This record gives sequence, structure tokens and C-alpha cells, in this order.
Amino acid sequence: MVQKDVQDDKYFSECIESGLITCPQQYPKAENTTFEKWYRLIGVIGASESEVTSTVANFLKVFTVPQITPLAGAPDLGSKTVNDNLLRTSPSDKDTIEALMHFLM
Repeated sequence: MVQKDVQDDKYFSECIESGLITCPQQYPKAENTTFEKWYRLIGVIGASESEVTSTVANFLKVFTVPQITPLAGAPDLGSKTVNDNLLRTSPSDKDTIEALMHFLM
């Protein structure tokens, strides 16, 4: 998910004015390179594997970008102490096994 045309964003404009962010248009133009607009990442969907999800979540945590994971089942991914911005759409492997055991007994 990407929010387009961030240059219209008030906060982004203030960051540029204060020197916190440098606009690519201020860089010398490289051959065959054009910078027309900035885009801001506002969320990530994926990955389906727990190990990849964990790695991506640790990176995105620094920027407080939310991540939605459809299938990752590692129990520690659901912990709010690990990452407040990680949302899962399926239960952890532990919860799934407990539910199956309850169903079978």
C-alpha cells in the first residue's frame, strides 16, 4: 500500500523545509533517471512464512509501518511486545493445534 503524492502532505513538506528530508529533485540529475514524486509506504501485506514475516516486521517496526500477515503461524509473532504494528489474519500454530486437539477429543 502506497500513499501517492506525498509532497502535498503538510508533515512531509515541513520535514523538507526543516532539512530533515532531502527531496530527490535537489540531487543532480543522473543519466536516464527521473524523480517525479515521492511515495510513502503506508502498509505491507505479507509474507506467508513466519521467518520472512519476522524479518520484515523487525525492519518495519523502526518506521512504525503496519504489516498484515495472512498465514504466518509462529506463536511469538502475535505478541505485542514483539511488534505493535504486525496484524495477523490467522491463529498461531499453537492455537490451531489446541483447537484441533479439542475438536478431536
